[in-house]
Amino acid sequence: MLKMMTGTGVPRRRWLTTGLLWLAIAGITWLGGTALEDLGLPAPHLLTGLLVGVAVALTGLGRVSGPVPPLGYTAAQAVAGVLLGTYFNPASLATLAGSWLPLLVVTLATYSGPFCQDTKEGLKKVDSSPF
Repeated sequence: MLKMMTGTGVPRRRWLTTGLLWLAIAGITWLGGTALEDLGLPAPHLLTGLLVGVAVALTGLGRVSGPVPPLGYTAAQAVAGVLLGTYFNPASLATLAGSWLPLLVVTLATYSGPFCQDTKEGLKKVDSSPF
């Protein structure tokens, strides 16, 4: 049974263990975020995700499961983006209206940074897109 392979070339038992590990991590993150939300902390699920991520990195659990597949990475980014979007409301956007230019500059700089590589000749565009 251990010799049977999934479509990705990972033994079924490891695939199942990895799936259960990530499911447990997601569940702990959700439960922790809900508990922090009840305490009234701002952005509780983002804070819990950060704390659980640090714990996973420090304990080595992330290495047990191997690299995150591109679809999983994209899904995680989508969830984080939607979660961040839920914290915006018209009042907070009205507050930012007077500071739109610095916000735009920082956003563009943050977006373009990972796509550039510093070389002796200067900055060079690098294709680091997960797609």
